[in-house]
Parts: sequence; structure tokens; C-alpha cells
Amino acid sequence: MAEIRINATGGVKLYDADDSHYAQIVAGTITSNVDAITLGHDTVTIADNLSLGSDSAVLKFGADGDTTLTHTDGTGLTLNSTNKLCFNDASQFIQGASGTVLDIAATDEIELTATLIEAVGRLEVTNGAIFNEASADVDFRVESNSYAHCLFVDGGNDRVGVGVNTDTGGLFRVSLGDSGQNSIVAAGQAIVIEDNANTGLSILTPNDAYGSILFGDDGDADRGFIRYNHSGDDMYFSVNGNGSAYSLVLFDGGQVSTGGETAPDTSDGGLCLDQNASDTKILTFKSSDADHPNTDSAETDTYGFFSKYHATDAGLTMAGFSEGANAGLHLRGFSEDGPSVGEATNQGGVIELNATITNGTGTVGPAADGNAVVVMGNGATQFIVKGDGELFSNQSATVGTYDTYDDAQLVRAFDLNKGENAKGLIDSKFDKFVKYNQKDLMDAKLIGKDENGKPTSFVNITGMSRLHNGAIWQQYEKHERLLEAVYDLAKEAVGEEKADAILDKHEVKRLQ
Repeated sequence: MAEIRINATGGVKLYDADDSHYAQIVAGTITSNVDAITLGHDTVTIADNLSLGSDSAVLKFGADGDTTLTHTDGTGLTLNSTNKLCFNDASQFIQGASGTVLDIAATDEIELTATLIEAVGRLEVTNGAIFNEASADVDFRVESNSYAHCLFVDGGNDRVGVGVNTDTGGLFRVSLGDSGQNSIVAAGQAIVIEDNANTGLSILTPNDAYGSILFGDDGDADRGFIRYNHSGDDMYFSVNGNGSAYSLVLFDGGQVSTGGETAPDTSDGGLCLDQNASDTKILTFKSSDADHPNTDSAETDTYGFFSKYHATDAGLTMAGFSEGANAGLHLRGFSEDGPSVGEATNQGGVIELNATITNGTGTVGPAADGNAVVVMGNGATQFIVKGDGELFSNQSATVGTYDTYDDAQLVRAFDLNKGENAKGLIDSKFDKFVKYNQKDLMDAKLIGKDENGKPTSFVNITGMSRLHNGAIWQQYEKHERLLEAVYDLAKEAVGEEKADAILDKHEVKRLQ
């Protein structure tokens, strides 16, 4: 039968109905007389702290109606009908055996549903909680084994810190150490990560998935993104809501492609620029030093660009821009061992121009009469190199003929004015009759001159070609005049019939 027994140690045992089990009230160390528990007709009053001794000990609050745990002065801890645990007096708290585990100011609330407060110092909330619903200027801190502020809510400055309690900006800040930077840029203050050594953010996935950072707006949740695909070890960048039409791709071999090109025809480390159907410049070079006036072709700070030559047939245009008299486009080649010295079809040079014609999937050289290389002046062809090496120059674009000169003497003057470079020149007794000098050669534009008007070693090849033609013709005219003079002399001496016979014998024909 159920009964109450008091043993020799002062313990009070309450037995169940069949005397098989009991619950015992044991007196601890008592240093003075005290009414520890007072039983009223509808209340139980505890004189001091309520201690729950074992790890499994639980203090439960009912959820039906208003359940109240009240201090002797009538204030304290209240669980009301809306399941809010309210602290009406900041001096009252729930205390574990080793000290305070929960101490919240009088205006703070914890919203509880089916709540357990355990003696191990743990607060368990099964259906959510609201801390500081009244928006008081108070802080909330959770301490871990290594961090005094493993989680810190700064109520006054509206900050959340992990590992840190200082307010240097950033709504959510993760700090593994002080970086030394004490200010945060407004555009990057949502999440801040810092350390006093190397640090970073990890996005971890299985090796057949991808991780992404997405950028969205009110009209598109993934307007732009950065994505790493672990299946191919490639990284993709997309903008303007393109989705799978990637703007930039970094491939596993170090290749880089733009414009959605997913199979670049470059080696590892190469760059593939795909402008799709656009006809504007694909690559520009700029400098703050550039300030050319040709803004119809490129912006004033552009000093060079690459673009398609033809809108539909493609081809490459390479353009350069400069100010003043400097070169707009400078091509320079470097060769370690110097150029080839032979003159044959298999000999190369430091700078090579190689014109080829598409032949199926391969190439052939230009036809003999095909224009291999063309030099233009403002869009007009001035010089042509044919497929068989013949050179053609626009004669109308150069200096005129040399009819006002004795062309043969100009040719000889050129040889005589080479100075020490006139190797192998045979002296002639007629050289003293040559009336032209270097100035005449410069005036006739047969040799070059520097910015001071002094002669240089440059030779006008097309001009020399015309000079030689003129010299040949002038010599031909002199020959014909001499022939007519000799013929007239022969007629006077031997008669016309014998004079004609002499011409026939030597196969000389007169111009009739």
C-alpha cells in the first residue's frame, strides 16, 4: 500500500501503491532554518533557487491556459497563453548549479512552444523563438570553446558577428582574425569575411555537380552568374540573362573564350574571341597618352584595334593610330640567328608576308598574275606584288618623266655619287662631262634626303626604272640621228644605190 517513510538520514520516501518503488526527498546541507517549500491552496512557493541536479532532469511548463511560475513577491517568470516566457524583473533568472545560464532584461521576451529547460544549461525550442521582439538596445552573445563571441548580435548597431564583437561595418561579419581594415565599403557590407591570414569562402559540391554565385534583380533571379562545373573543371561567366549562352569561359587547360564559344580552337592557355555576328571592333588598345583626332575610325584614346575586314566575308583588319608624324602601325620582327642569306623559294626572313589561297580545306599560293600583296594609300592601290614576284607601281602617283635631263648622264651621276659605296665602278674618260651631282639627283627624286635636305642612301626604284627607260630611248634617238647622218654622207660619197647596199650588208634599217 502507498505510504510515507522517513529514514535515519532524514530522507522522506514516497512509496507507490504496491510498495515496489519510491521517490525520495533528501535534505542537503542546511546551515540555518528555512521554509524551503511553502504549500498554499493553489500555489507552491520555493524560497530560493530551484536546482535540477541530473542531466535528465527537466522543468516542464504546460501549454494549456496560462501557466505561471511566480516569485514570492508576485513577479518573475511567466508562461502566458500565447506561450511567451516573460521576465518582469531583471534580477530574477533561471540558474543552474554552476551559475547563471539565462539572464534577460525586463523588456525582453522568449517565445516558446513545447519548451524544455534542462539542468545541463541548454535551451531547446521546438517551434521557433523570438529574441528581443521589443527592439531594445541590448546584445546577444553565444560563446564557444575557442571564441568568446562565436555568435554576437549587436542590438544597437544592427550587426551580426561570428567570432567578433567589434562594429566596423557589415550586417553579417565572419572574422577568424583581425585583418587590420577598419572600414567597409557600402556596396559590399552585406557579408564581410576577414582573417589575419589567408582566408576565403568555400562552395562545396559533389564532383559531378556545379557550384554557382548568382546575381538577380526584380525581373530575373539569375541575371548573371559565376559557375564552376566540376564535371569538366570549367568555369563559366554569364551576364545579361544569357543563361547557358556564356559570356566568358575558363577551360580546364587554361583556355579562355568569349561569346559563348564552348570549343575554342586554341591550345592550352590560348585566347578565343567570338563576336558572333557583330561587325564592330573585336579588340581595342587604349592609353591615356593617346589623343588622335581620327574619331571617325576609333575613339581618341584608342591607339590600335583588330576588326573584321568585311561584314560577311570576314578577313582581318589591323589598325594603328598616332599623333604627329609618328608611325600609326609599326611591325617589327625579332630573329635570334638573323635572317636567311639565300635567294630561293625556301628562304625566309625576319618579317614574312605569306599570301595563300584557300583550296578546299588546304591552301595554295596565288596564281602568277594574282595580287599577292597590295600597298594602298587611303584606300587606293599604289603598289602590287604579283604571285610570281613581279612588282607593279602606280606611275601616275610618282614623279614625272625626265625629258628635261640627259638621262644617261643622270644614270652615270648616280653611280659616281655613291662615293665609297661605288664598288667595281670603272672610270670613264667621259665622266668629266657629266654635269649632274647629288642635288640634281635629289631634285629629280632619284635618291632620298633627310629632314635637313641632305642626301641619303635611299634609291627610288620606280624612278630609276623610268630613268633607264628614258635613257634607252634617248640613246635610241641619238643612234637614229647618227645613222641618218652616216647614210647622207655615204650617199654623197658613193651614191644612194651603193649606200643602200651598205645598209643591207650590215642589216641596218632606217626609220622611214
